[in-house]
Amino acid sequence: MKKRCSTIILFLCISLAYAQNMTQEHLQLLEGQWTGDLVYLDYSSNKEVKIPVEVSIEKVKEAKYKFNYVYPKEPKANSKSNVTIDLEKMTIEGNRIAEINERNGQWTIVAYSTGKDNGQKAIFIKTYVIGETSLSIKKGVQYISSDERFMRNEYRLKK
Repeated sequence: MKKRCSTIILFLCISLAYAQNMTQEHLQLLEGQWTGDLVYLDYSSNKEVKIPVEVSIEKVKEAKYKFNYVYPKEPKANSKSNVTIDLEKMTIEGNRIAEINERNGQWTIVAYSTGKDNGQKAIFIKTYVIGETSLSIKKGVQYISSDERFMRNEYRLKK
């Protein structure tokens, strides 16, 4: 039992070290032109839909990035957003970062928030996987009344 507790403590320390090792310099991987697909779960049919997307990401100031989304087949859906990633406060888009880790040159950031999805109270799990040539931004949902999680949408992008 004592050995098992020591192993768990060691694992947690290693995880915290990874979180502390991510810097704003690592976030430079976000910057640039990305192409790929937005895959989302359609509310009405409950089926996955995939549409092409082009995303340009530009650093506008320390810890703040401008995301410009262009949907070539659905230009009315084009949008822009500002995303703040504050590694000192451990927040992304104003939500508390629960996990940061690095594996094989890719950084994973996981944050949780609450709100409503499809009229139900829910927990949102936002996961960013940032690599040199790939980027995934996934929004998972878990309704408060359920233990089941599902993917609401995911950007699957390449440089």
